[in-house]
Amino acid sequence: MPHPMHHHGFRFGVLERGNSPGQVAGTAVDERGRTATDLGWKDTLLIWPGETVRIAIEVSHDFEAEQLYLFHCHILEHEDAGMMINYKVVDPHGPEPLRRMRLRRLARAPAIAHPTSARPSRPRPPSGARRSRRR
Repeated sequence: MPHPMHHHGFRFGVLERGNSPGQVAGTAVDERGRTATDLGWKDTLLIWPGETVRIAIEVSHDFEAEQLYLFHCHILEHEDAGMMINYKVVDPHGPEPLRRMRLRRLARAPAIAHPTSARPSRPRPPSGARRSRRR
């Protein structure tokens, strides 16, 4: 089952695909294994189990403080099982706003492997529900 991986906060570009299944590799439009849907800016990308996709993210913004962003699988059961990660964008040169810092990430999608640094989300009670307090 492929994983629709979604990135919050910034757009990204696909640099290359590797170890793609036959149905994907057969549709490549360049020598880097990219398909027609990989061209242009993205916020969500379909990644097949065992496939490796290399992406480039430009993380420039005008906020003066560090910011926290999320990368996760859009299949709710996978996200709840831990297939998501938060990461912090900081300016390596100090508290000035980030202007042109570039970050490259390697996104891999093994068959339901969970990042060790990800924390599973906890279900939220329905609105209006009362929470019990432990003593």
